[in-house]
Amino acid sequence: MSSLTKIDVKFPLANRDVENKRREIILPDVRARQLSSEAMGEQPGTEMFPVDKTCTRDKVILEALRYESDEIISYFDLSFQSVYDGPGVRVVVFMQGCHADCVWCHSPHARPASSPVLFFEQHCTSCHRCEAACPGYVHKFENNRHILNRDNCIQCGKCIEVCPGSSIYKPVSTLSLPTTQMPVGLLFQNISPHLNMIKRFGGITLSGGEALLQKKAVIQLLSLCKAAGIHTAIETSGLLPAKLYRDLDELVDCWLYGMRFTTNYPHNDHSKLIERSVEVIAQYHTDILYRIPVVPGHTDTDWYLDKCLTLLTQYHSDRIFLSPWNVHTSHYYQASGIREKITMPDEAQCRKSEQKIRAFFRHHHIEIADISAY
Repeated sequence: MSSLTKIDVKFPLANRDVENKRREIILPDVRARQLSSEAMGEQPGTEMFPVDKTCTRDKVILEALRYESDEIISYFDLSFQSVYDGPGVRVVVFMQGCHADCVWCHSPHARPASSPVLFFEQHCTSCHRCEAACPGYVHKFENNRHILNRDNCIQCGKCIEVCPGSSIYKPVSTLSLPTTQMPVGLLFQNISPHLNMIKRFGGITLSGGEALLQKKAVIQLLSLCKAAGIHTAIETSGLLPAKLYRDLDELVDCWLYGMRFTTNYPHNDHSKLIERSVEVIAQYHTDILYRIPVVPGHTDTDWYLDKCLTLLTQYHSDRIFLSPWNVHTSHYYQASGIREKITMPDEAQCRKSEQKIRAFFRHHHIEIADISAY
């Protein structure tokens, strides 16, 4: 299990109480620092939160929230115009760390607390600069092949710094360490321009990995988003303890619920975890978009489909959303040096699996909706 699970998940105050508390404690402190700077002869407007008499109440609260949002958030990717991760157009934060261990995982490098170095061999020019720079002798070249001894890697990033085909500013790099860690307030500041552009017809989705393994960071980020009027969504497998789904009713507008009754059929049965987590989420006045990943031999079995139907019936849902198989799944296993746990299905198997799933729910009058049109 990821070390990210070792977190303090207490959140004793409701969202409205948090706002009142922050106005009581933080805003006077901000004003005190402003008066102090003026007494020292500093020009108005140079303090951290310059006073703007035209500023709305919400903007002032948002500035205070940013100041307090110092929890570190860990993520491995950002997407700025997704139409597959919630209603409308979404900014998606793919958060690092996952405990589910699905045998079909599409992003194996997202599972540990920090991603291993990714190496895309097809972009390597065999310049040997990484070999010379690496203090752990991770990189070596044998018979015109670039080989990585990953056991020695300390993730220092020196190989990336010297590699002519690698850069954090390039969409595709020969070498990369995708995990990024930063204060929540800074991440919110970075993505705010994108959120403001889509706030009328989209919002933010926290995906993963499993976002709620970093619950403190999630609460801070969603608090900022709600104060800014941003629609919020969380994607979850449903496999976390029920307590991690509590205290979120005023922060989450929409849940993308993964229905992981199994992560390795027939060996793993997670029915009890699913029942407990969805019971908590269903108490909120929020949308729940039930999602089924298309995985031949796992999520198309009669056992799994019956489990899904029972849950949908219990919570009076007449629609589901399918997550198609990612044909590029092997790509990240090869790049991260992680061994695949199953034989990856081919296109024909995926097509047959999806047809079976669709036929099953159509027979039971359950709509299979298109999330990009939701």
